[in-house]
Amino acid sequence: MIRLLDKIFGDAARRRIRLLIAANVGNAVLEGAAVALCIPVLYNLLGRHVGVAGRWLIPLAIVVAAYWIVTSVMEHLGTHVAALLRRELFARLADKIIALPLGWFDSTSAGSVTALVTGGSQAPLGVVMALKSITETVIPPVIVLVVVLVMDWPVGLAVLIVIPILWALQRAVTGPISRAEAAEAAAVTEANARLIEFSQTQPVLRASGREDRGLGELSTALRNRHATTNKQIMRATAGLNVGELSVQIGFVVVLAVAVVIGSGAWQPGSHQAARLITALVFGIWALRPIGKIPTAVLMLGGSAAGLGRIDALLSYPELAEPDSSATPIDTGAAIELRGVRFGYRDGLDVLSDVDITVPAGSTTALVGPSGSGKTTIVNLVARFWDASAGSVRVGGVDVRELRGADLMDRIALVPQDVYLFDDTLEANIRVGKPDATEAEVRRAANLAQVDSIVERLPQGWQTPVGAGGHILSGGERQRVSIARALLKDAPIVLLDEASSALDARNEAAIAAALGALGQGRTLLIIAHQLSTIADADHVVYLRAGRVVESGSHTELFAADGEYARFWSEQQRAKQWRLRGRTATERVGERIR
Repeated sequence: MIRLLDKIFGDAARRRIRLLIAANVGNAVLEGAAVALCIPVLYNLLGRHVGVAGRWLIPLAIVVAAYWIVTSVMEHLGTHVAALLRRELFARLADKIIALPLGWFDSTSAGSVTALVTGGSQAPLGVVMALKSITETVIPPVIVLVVVLVMDWPVGLAVLIVIPILWALQRAVTGPISRAEAAEAAAVTEANARLIEFSQTQPVLRASGREDRGLGELSTALRNRHATTNKQIMRATAGLNVGELSVQIGFVVVLAVAVVIGSGAWQPGSHQAARLITALVFGIWALRPIGKIPTAVLMLGGSAAGLGRIDALLSYPELAEPDSSATPIDTGAAIELRGVRFGYRDGLDVLSDVDITVPAGSTTALVGPSGSGKTTIVNLVARFWDASAGSVRVGGVDVRELRGADLMDRIALVPQDVYLFDDTLEANIRVGKPDATEAEVRRAANLAQVDSIVERLPQGWQTPVGAGGHILSGGERQRVSIARALLKDAPIVLLDEASSALDARNEAAIAAALGALGQGRTLLIIAHQLSTIADADHVVYLRAGRVVESGSHTELFAADGEYARFWSEQQRAKQWRLRGRTATERVGERIR
């Protein structure tokens, strides 16, 4: 556990963590020593040696004073270490997020970062506090028990025998509690997912008259959550009761031993009686903290699990960065894929032996059915991932020989799902080039047909678009994204042209914006619109991660291969319409 803390945090944090743990141990030793010094005080008082008992009070007072000083220092240090750990952890997570391959950021992975930042940030301090609780629970009783063994070994031996039995009972209880907590966490996650799904699908369900669809799954998930929560509560309550009961049983056992061995020594004020009573009092005291150990162990286990998740993220392999970028052979705008093979985390190949050339200043459309590898090719060009085999070259240079910032200077991205920040419309366009002049922003916006959006907004350019840009339509958000790319003025544009679901006005506006975007730039487009495909200089048709056909639209259509069949299917789908009844047919129905 300490090694894991050392691995995650820097030298300054590591030193303070070790200092805090050392202070915890010292504090526990002083506490144990203070209690142990109470033993001769009580023993001499029971033996009516008041003067001797008074002299023992001097070292006891010194130890208690030292204990409180160390406790105060430890509390101050603990507050400082807690702030340091959070700051260090957030800094390391931020550095790691910047260094992670962009392809890592799917919804699940991004959600795990959120969970680590919101909840996992307490895990490192939780480990330290759990270790503190364990040291305070274990060390003082051990010190006291050693003194009791020296004073009256039968009582001390009875305590020593009872402790492992009580510990075994406690461990038997904590196991089921841990499993119940894990089951409850899974049930809560499932119930939340079903509730969100049921809420989000209400428009579709109501439109189809199936408001109750999905209610069964939600009800089942909620019942399961209720059942697992009850089970967890019952096991936790039973565990606490067993823990307390086991300690009480330990008290009874030690008392029984004291009665047996002390039956002849109960003369008030006798040496034997004073020794036996003192050993009995502090022997029972040594048993009391045992009930706290399972709680500390559970806290340590939960914090250790969070620490493991943090370590897994920080240990995730990063894309190697060269010390300096290679110089492009050409203008930096040509794209080449040679013998590219790639597979995601599951190990299955998504691309196999892909060869594609996109000349500088041309437009290449990637076409094919879903799952054919179009998006993966775009991700490899942007170096969201590295190819498993082969090379991806930009400007004649392998992307692995370019630093990430230098590669991104050459590339502008126009994704299918555009995210806008909760800021003004103008600020969202400036993301493409933060230091752009007002004239440059206006020109990019005009070319991307964004100026028509400005006219309807209440505050014009300074209108906040809301989280994710929710006050704009999907087509309007795409136009803002194209304006970003135009403002950045990168020589290469990677674009997912998902405009099939747009209305005619937005589709025409985006088509005009794409025309402006393609002037003098290299475009690699995941094409969905027939007009984009037909206007492209080059078309690459993919299926199952392989290039099946490539050439101009005219050449591929004339070849009458898979591309031609795909084109014909797209044309038929484009022309498909719902046939409504004519006025004559409706009149005829009324007559009948």
